[in-house]
Amino acid sequence: MKLQTLSQSYIEPKDLLKGLELAEISEFLISRVFPRFSWKETLAQVKEVKRETPSTKTFVLQMNGNFSGYSAGQHATVNIQKSGKRVSRTYSFSSPEGAKNPTITVKRQPQGLVSNALHDEIKVGDILEIGPAYGDFLLPSTENPILYIAGGSGITPIFSQISSLVNKGENREVHLLYFSRSPEEIIFGSQLQKWAKEKSWFHLHLFVDELKNETENISVARVTPSLLKEKRNSLKNPSIFVCGPKPLKDIVISTFGEENVKSEVFGFGNTGTVSGSKVKVNLSLSHREIEIDSNLSILEGLEKEGFFPPSGCRMGICHSCVCEKKEGQVLSLTDEKASTNGIESIRICVTKANSNLSLEL
Repeated sequence: MKLQTLSQSYIEPKDLLKGLELAEISEFLISRVFPRFSWKETLAQVKEVKRETPSTKTFVLQMNGNFSGYSAGQHATVNIQKSGKRVSRTYSFSSPEGAKNPTITVKRQPQGLVSNALHDEIKVGDILEIGPAYGDFLLPSTENPILYIAGGSGITPIFSQISSLVNKGENREVHLLYFSRSPEEIIFGSQLQKWAKEKSWFHLHLFVDELKNETENISVARVTPSLLKEKRNSLKNPSIFVCGPKPLKDIVISTFGEENVKSEVFGFGNTGTVSGSKVKVNLSLSHREIEIDSNLSILEGLEKEGFFPPSGCRMGICHSCVCEKKEGQVLSLTDEKASTNGIESIRICVTKANSNLSLEL
């Protein structure tokens, strides 16, 4: 039981202590003076909010003593209370490794429950609960050149890695191909261009879908195998990193081979762009039955209907949303393979329903 408020009316001490641990009471009282205090949880106070683009903000965080740090390229869950529910999303750290005040950079997503809440409701002084850092999208230990390929908000873990290299004073050859919709949506554009001018080892290539006015150092182009091969062939045995939407990752992997690419996926492209048929999802533990759109991931479909199961990264990485499927068939969004109708564990953030389902939720 988590102590949230104390009644202003008189309560017998024995009644107040009923069902409560001493640690919870002391945590509540201490946190009135020190908002980031917690015996166990990692809490972060928002120290600054920076607007990066019209749809992107960076949140500068001051962590409490429970935070164990992160490596450049890793991410963590951010937990908030929304509509009386505890909801989580995963965001990459955008600050360099070892930063005194780590940052997360969040792009507003259409109908994004947490991204919209962070943009519209979170202000300086607010407290966020942060999960431990995880992920293996890490800087290679070799001194080979690095070829980064980023799309949209997929720049965030890559920016963390490049800024870490800058801070360490390294001279490793780095090339960044960064694809955005428009110049206005290029996240960290000014800093990236500053590094490109100051650091002889950093080579920046910015691409946009459309360009109304001619802009220096920005080209109109979309990612293609020929563009990727041209850049790859100019480098000697580079480490290849890609982070962005699934269609971007698919092109990069089909061009170079999965074994040659380190990848991180932000979102799954076309899910939910067109309404599909309705399927029934029986939630055995909650004794509920909910109809969801078969073109959405199961997680998105349940959330759209007001049911918020545990979740985290929404990319199939953290396994926070794993549950047991009792009956029915699902389709994986990661490899587009259909499951059997039998019992199995599934990650509901990266699966769609192919039939009516029974889930242990």
